[in-house]
Amino acid sequence: MFSALPLFLSVVITPFFFPHALGTFITTGFSVVLVLLFGIALGVKNLILIHRAALLHAGAYVIIYITLLLFFIQAGSAAFLPLWLFTIFIFWLAFYSLLSDYRLALVPTVLLGELVWIASWLPIGFLNLTCICFVIALCMSIIVREDRVSNKNMALALAPIILNFVTSYWAI
Repeated sequence: MFSALPLFLSVVITPFFFPHALGTFITTGFSVVLVLLFGIALGVKNLILIHRAALLHAGAYVIIYITLLLFFIQAGSAAFLPLWLFTIFIFWLAFYSLLSDYRLALVPTVLLGELVWIASWLPIGFLNLTCICFVIALCMSIIVREDRVSNKNMALALAPIILNFVTSYWAI
């Protein structure tokens, strides 16, 4: 929502910096820069300090995706078990930040941890495995947060998973 506060503040502050040249190009540019800076400051305040839920959810999903990506890159290494346990711990932290209940966050964490372990045996690329597991993680978080399963959400989840399986290069 547009607010007139940044415009008002820039009009009030500009004469203090340029008292004798109020109608020049420099003062107009300075006022525009101040309007942009104050507008960005108000937007950041509303996003981070007031409406934090969307930013928190986006951060949790980014953490899940990066964890999956790093896990599947290193899945063939000798340190599979510690890496897998660390991945499960990161999943629990991400789901805990999404759900705010450690007992409720344990269910999708365990299911996703088992899925990641089983999916690491598939002979497809790590990006395909990451995308498949990430779509399933998104569906699990939506199901747990909304406490219901909708046909639309399941159709939107199955379409990229099936497309990913079909277009993957299966190499044994």
